[in-house]
Amino acid sequence: MNGIVKNSSELLERFSASEELTRLLLECLTVAIKNVLPASALSRHLKLVDDTLVIDDCRFDLGKRGRIFLLAVGKASLDMSKYVVKVLGNRIDGGIIVYPEGLEKPKIDMQNVEFIESTHPIPSEKGLRAASRISEFSRNLKHDDLVIFLLSGGASALLPLPHEGITLEDKIETTKLLLKAGATIHEVNTVRKHISAIKGGRLAEMLQPANVVSIIISDVPGDNLEVIGSGPTVPDPTTFKDAYNVLLRRNIVDKVPLNVIKLIERGVRGDVKETPKPGSPVFQKVRNIIVARVRDACLAAAEHARTKGYEALILSDEIEGEASSVGMILGSLAKYHHKKRKLLIVAGGETTVRVRGSGIGGRNQEVALAASIKLAGLRDVLLCSVGTDGIDGPTDAAGAIVDGQTYNLGVLNKMFPEDYLNNNDSYSYFKKIGGLVFTGYTGTNVGDISLILTTNS
Repeated sequence: MNGIVKNSSELLERFSASEELTRLLLECLTVAIKNVLPASALSRHLKLVDDTLVIDDCRFDLGKRGRIFLLAVGKASLDMSKYVVKVLGNRIDGGIIVYPEGLEKPKIDMQNVEFIESTHPIPSEKGLRAASRISEFSRNLKHDDLVIFLLSGGASALLPLPHEGITLEDKIETTKLLLKAGATIHEVNTVRKHISAIKGGRLAEMLQPANVVSIIISDVPGDNLEVIGSGPTVPDPTTFKDAYNVLLRRNIVDKVPLNVIKLIERGVRGDVKETPKPGSPVFQKVRNIIVARVRDACLAAAEHARTKGYEALILSDEIEGEASSVGMILGSLAKYHHKKRKLLIVAGGETTVRVRGSGIGGRNQEVALAASIKLAGLRDVLLCSVGTDGIDGPTDAAGAIVDGQTYNLGVLNKMFPEDYLNNNDSYSYFKKIGGLVFTGYTGTNVGDISLILTTNS
């Protein structure tokens, strides 16, 4: 499967009753992820023509510019940087690349580019050091400099710089509480932006008076610029009042650290400066360009299925909601179309998990396990849900595949999927029954993709 799905042979054996269908499912998944890898995405949007850097409809005459700097942060920062350095080479005068710990640095022959490890999904002192370095770097920029800022999913956690009066521990505790409460990525980032000194357009404020072009890989349903990475170079339409309402809605106002509540309440009263809003002069020399999104992955999977004689339907590229609930809906769709026609249904987005139990798993594994309840006993139908970054929750799997036997095999082993869902223990279930998908870290992140494949044989 061209190196994307590492355990394809194991999966073909596990789903041997539908080997042809499994092979096609894995092919569609592989094509989807490859289409949103940084090199693929950037090659469609960025090129150098003589002395002109062309990024979509933006043109930068490098011969008439000052210095060129590269900043990058996110799960895809390494591979994005590698491609930009390949294009611009020694034209780049310096830079800082912030990437998730544990990843191997690419061999970039540029001694003036600084690599800094950070942590995800929980921020840490490593990320604080990285954010502080970028803050220091920004103080020496001039009006004719060009800053190329590469942004991808995970940047919010990788680059924490707490607002004055907030500690890193306050931010960490708040993030944990939001995630545990099942807050959406939009809600999490609304709060993050208002307790940060770098997000919600504040990085753009720091980088003045330089020219800034942000090249973005979106991991957010709907591709809202202000939500991706908490919008460091984007006007922020949300307010301190919105942040306070998130805490109310998720019932954690009395649980978040006192410093956080005090800051947000002061902001609601107007005693603390808001994030830069649409129309602010801060953004006059800033361009934000999305080069890859989950829709691109969905379209690639659909097109591949069509070349194999299957109909293809993109259900949505903005799927959100509780993972187990989404899984039940997708399972119902699969059951409805079972045996009716040769069809691939594709859904992209990002679900959430409300943590109730003490097990181990991820949102994609919960989607798949919940779907298996609806698929019980059916033949010639497969469903998978996978994180395009290759990491599903705190596990080493990217997601999972289920068929009509996934549920029944559990029951035969006195393992009831409903119990494992209630305990948020989907990983343990699939480890025993089979169906986990392993890709390793893919180098990109556009959110999650779910595939349903049925045939009329």
